[in-house]
Amino acid sequence: MKRQRSILWVALFGALVALASVAQAGTVAVYGSPLHDPVTNSEFGTGAGTDGYAPYWNWVAGISDSGVAVGTVDGPYNGDLDVFSRSAVRWDSTGAQTVLGNLGVNSVGFPSSGADAIDRTGNAVGWSQTFDAGDNATTHTVRWDVSSTTPTVLSETPSGYGYSTSNTNSAGTTVSIVGKYDKDGNWMGTRGMRQNAGDPTPTELSGVIDVGFSWARAINEAGIIVGGICNNYSWNDTDNPYGSGDAVYWDANGVPVDLNTLIDPNSGWMLADATAISDTDWVAGWGFYTDPNGDGSTIVRLYSLQIPEPATMTLLALGALALLRKHRRLDDGR
Repeated sequence: MKRQRSILWVALFGALVALASVAQAGTVAVYGSPLHDPVTNSEFGTGAGTDGYAPYWNWVAGISDSGVAVGTVDGPYNGDLDVFSRSAVRWDSTGAQTVLGNLGVNSVGFPSSGADAIDRTGNAVGWSQTFDAGDNATTHTVRWDVSSTTPTVLSETPSGYGYSTSNTNSAGTTVSIVGKYDKDGNWMGTRGMRQNAGDPTPTELSGVIDVGFSWARAINEAGIIVGGICNNYSWNDTDNPYGSGDAVYWDANGVPVDLNTLIDPNSGWMLADATAISDTDWVAGWGFYTDPNGDGSTIVRLYSLQIPEPATMTLLALGALALLRKHRRLDDGR
């Protein structure tokens, strides 16, 4: 018995030593943006552009496998609080900032661009605006290669489409969310778009009927795109009692699948949006949840799920068909 107690105390002491070692040696280094500058009141360098004034808003849109991040920085132009410049930026793994190039500036001299995503190897995509003599802006989808700050126009926005924002994978496939207009200039909602590397123009993702909305949030290495669809201008989708869209993925062939069809209809979930996807087909997003055993109240909750393999999808479809046939036979008294 004493021997067992001795062994127990030795094991416990070893565990405590191991925990102490982890606490000391297992810390993770944090690489922040440039240190706070009390003169410019800035955490992210000198802001959007090179005017030396502190930025107002900064956000990071994505990070590569090597720790390079991209995003957008807003700042006042020459100290004018009513005039803002906006620039796409890149931060290396130590937090050092580089302002990415743009397609032009307006008559006052400030740019308007943003970085929306970065692939695993460090190539970034986003948008940049050009301006005419009257300062009317046109938005272009652009790409910044990993070794360059010069933007390359991926495509001119198709006729009848408006503002675009993007996400990408390392194959160079870009997805966007754009506004669509008819020939008379009437707004038709938003559309999710896909553009393969080398294609001159993006292609609208399927699933929207007439006036409606779709949006493409992210794409993985296999080319699976996630986002959502709402086929009703007022956002009061008759198939959706919560007045929002439905979370969707588009497979590599562009076929949309409502994520709500993959879950138990009695689970209490209504998946409204899919915002991220991993290379192992895990999807994250948000939706509405009503506890089947609760008081009937509905709350907004985050979710994650894994898209089944194609073979599993086929088995699910065959199973559903078999159940349907069984129900029909029962209804016929057979």
